[in-house]
Order: sequence, then structure tokens, then C-alpha cells
Amino acid sequence: MADVTDQNLIRAYVRGRCEQSFGELVHRHVDLVHSTALRVVRDASLAEDVTQRVFLTLAKHSVNLQERSSLTGWLHETARNLAINTVRGEERRRQREQEAAAMSNLESNESDAVWKQIAPHLDEAIAQLNSVEREVILWRYFERRTAEQIGGRLGLTPEAAQKRVARALDRLRGILAEGGLTVPTASLTVLLSTQAVQSAPVGLAASAITAVSATSAILPATSTLQIIMASTNAKIGLAVVLAASVTTPLVLQHQTNSRLRDEIARLRAEPAPPPRVQAAPSDTAELERLRREHEELLRLRGQVALLRQQAANPPKVQKEKANSLLAESPESRMLRLNPWMDPAVSPEIPMIGSNSWGNAGLATPAAALQTITWALANRDTNTMLAAVGMDPKTREMEEERFSRLPEAVREKYGSLDALLIALQFKNPPSATGFRILSQTEDGPDDVTLVVQQQFADGRVGGGWTRLYRDENGSWRSVVPPLPEGMWERIVDSASGRQPSTGPLPITQQTPR
Repeated sequence: MADVTDQNLIRAYVRGRCEQSFGELVHRHVDLVHSTALRVVRDASLAEDVTQRVFLTLAKHSVNLQERSSLTGWLHETARNLAINTVRGEERRRQREQEAAAMSNLESNESDAVWKQIAPHLDEAIAQLNSVEREVILWRYFERRTAEQIGGRLGLTPEAAQKRVARALDRLRGILAEGGLTVPTASLTVLLSTQAVQSAPVGLAASAITAVSATSAILPATSTLQIIMASTNAKIGLAVVLAASVTTPLVLQHQTNSRLRDEIARLRAEPAPPPRVQAAPSDTAELERLRREHEELLRLRGQVALLRQQAANPPKVQKEKANSLLAESPESRMLRLNPWMDPAVSPEIPMIGSNSWGNAGLATPAAALQTITWALANRDTNTMLAAVGMDPKTREMEEERFSRLPEAVREKYGSLDALLIALQFKNPPSATGFRILSQTEDGPDDVTLVVQQQFADGRVGGGWTRLYRDENGSWRSVVPPLPEGMWERIVDSASGRQPSTGPLPITQQTPR
């Protein structure tokens, strides 16, 4: 089989699960893969593990690799990436061992002294983290969640979740260092694991539950009051109800305080009674009566708070605001909701003309956007494949849809990735320039860009695009699922019945 190409071998494996074809691929490239892995990991056993994982990855993604005439480059890059990840994993393992050693060797007196310095500033430093960093720190060290549990909440693998925790911990250590509190990462991990959460006093939970139960009577009264306020008659007497509602709790509170003071004076004047095993029925009734009065006081306070809120936001103001939105012209509303459609928006941001486009790499979201724009204009398939991607759930769904296409259509495109790239290049953008109006960080590895585009005929358009940072640190554009009607047009186009229209590649464009 020496004269059979890699492409024919991988296609034979995909179509018939031909083990002989796959075995030929392994024998043909195993030396290259193992040598690449060994140069990176510098360990024979680890290199063997990486080699096996490379060919497992080849089998898993064989459907997407049918169009490659040679697998040498892909296998080399995959072996290198998996070897790098293996080295990083070993480094993390050694770091965890060092942290465990630091935990066992950290003297209690030293840890207490360091903790006393950190504790007053810890919560303020945590508050300075972004929402995702703050959540993972609290989950890991305050709720003692595992990496698997954190990954399940964030939709990540345990390894990716551990990376998030490590980055958040490093960020927290940097904030403490800016305040003059320098703590090694290992020591900070130990202190957070052992000192961050202390047991609450016995009975505190029961007390909190009892306090909440005592206020449960507020809700029915509040609901009744809302119904009353909704009627026309209640609007006429709003001022009277407000005055009565403010005065009533004050009078009740004064009466209750006076009664309690008289009761305390009487008890002090009487001799101390002998110890009793069980409270008298009269004392129980008095306590029950006082509890009911306290609940009534809380209910009235809730009514006052509701009335004050309604008085501060009368229906007239809300109606005026709604009327102003209804009176807004369609063009004003369009510009308010879609800032990229206004040619005069943010004039200080320069437009990047097509003569300046180039392969700027994927190190930042802005660079990735320019790289995608350049790849589309130059029909560079390899660059586009490296600069876009799908989340695992979307890819699984789209692979299943692709598998249900007629065989002639699948033969034409070969793989889902080849189909997506063909659609991207079907109607390339005619923009002559673009600029980024804003960048919103939805998370440490998730960014949304608002983009405006300039067209040759003077129109402007644009929209928004989402990018994510993969495990290699490269920013890639998120490819959304194809609309259901798009799959029908793909079949019609392959059958010659009508042309298909691909998804817009960079943004949700709205030319003007």
C-alpha cells in the first residue's frame, strides 16, 4: 500500500472503518509523531503516551480530514500541541505536589501571622476581581468545590476549570501585592484552603431560620395592598393612606415599648420566683401575644416601604416614558439600538482600510478580526480554519446534520469544515474598511466586538461578533449554528435547483 495516498487511506477508514488502512497510516507516520513528541516532552514514556493520543485524535477527527492530500503537517502540529499540553500538565502536577508539601511544612505560627495580615484585606481584594474570577475563587476555596464540579457549572473540562482557578488565584495574589501584601502562590493556596471558611456558631442557622419565619406574614398583606392600590379609588386616597401607614407603626411601637417597660419594672419589684421546670400558661400566652404584635409591626413596615416606592415612581412617570418611546422615530430607534449604522458614531476611531489588511495573527480579538477579514478577501482557507471555531455542542449538532445530507452533497464537500469554508467564501464581504466601536469582555476567554463596516458605494453597516480564546491562547471567531433553512438551500444548490446563500462571515451585517 506504499503507493496509496494519505487521502485515500483516511477516506477508506471513514467510509468502511477499514482497520488495515488506518494501520498503514500509523506505520507510515509513527516515527515522525514519536520523534516530535520526544523532542518536546524529553521523556520516553510520556512520548509514547502522546503518540497514542495523536492517533486516537486522528481517528476521532477522520471525517474532517478527508480533503487533506497529506496528513504529515496535521500530525506534526497535533503531536506538538499534545506534547506541549502534556508538559504543562506535568508542571501543574509538580506545582500541586509543591503546594501539598508547602501545606504540610507550613508552621501554624507562621501561617497565623500571615493570615492576620491578609484577612482584613482579603474580601476587598476579591471584590476587585471580575465576576468569573470571583466566582471560581469562592467556589474553589470557600465552598470547597472540585475542578470537576466547577467545570460542570461553567461547561468546561476539569483541566480548563483548573486553569481558570489558577489564573484567578494569580490575579488575587497580584491585587494583594499591589496593597503591599506579598504572599507566594503556594502559601496563599494553603491559607485559603485552611482559613477562608470557619464554622459558624452552633444554633446560628436555626436563629436565622426563625427570624425569616417571623416575617412571613408580610407577603399576604403586601399582595392585598398592591390590589388595593391598583384600583381607581385608592389613587384618590393615596396621601391619606401614606400618612396613616407611616403613623400606625410608630404608635404601635410606642405602645409596645411602654408596656414592656412597665412589665420589666413590675418584675424587678417582685421577689425572684423559685425555679420552674415549665413556664406558666399565662406567660406563654403573653409571649404569643407579643410575637403577634411584632409580626403586625413588621407587616406594617413592609406596607410603608411599598407605598414609598410607589410614590417615588408614580404611574404617570412610567406612562410618560412609555409615550416618549412610542413617539420615537423609526430611524432614531434604529440608531439607538444599532450604533454601527450611524456614520458619525465615534469619529475618533479610525477606519482600517482594505489596503492595510493583513494576517495579523490571533493574539488579540482585534488582530483576529483583521486576520479573518484578510483571509476572506484573499480566500485563504487554512487561515480561516485556524481563525474560526464552534463550541463542542454546536459542532456535534452540525456534524449530525451534515451526516444526514444526501450522499452526493457529502461527496461534494467532504467534511463539515469544508462546507462551512465554502459558505464563507460564497458571498465574501464587499466592505472597503472596518473599525471596532467597542469591546465587551463577557468573561476572561469570551469577548464581543461591535464592528462598523464601510462599503465602496458610501453605505455603512456592521454588527457584532463573538470571539473566544482557545486552550492555546489564540482568539477565534464563534461560528453559530446554521439556520434550518440553510441546510435545505445547500441540498438545492448541490442539486442545481437554486443557488445557496452562506452565512455572513464576520458580523451580523446591517448595511445602510
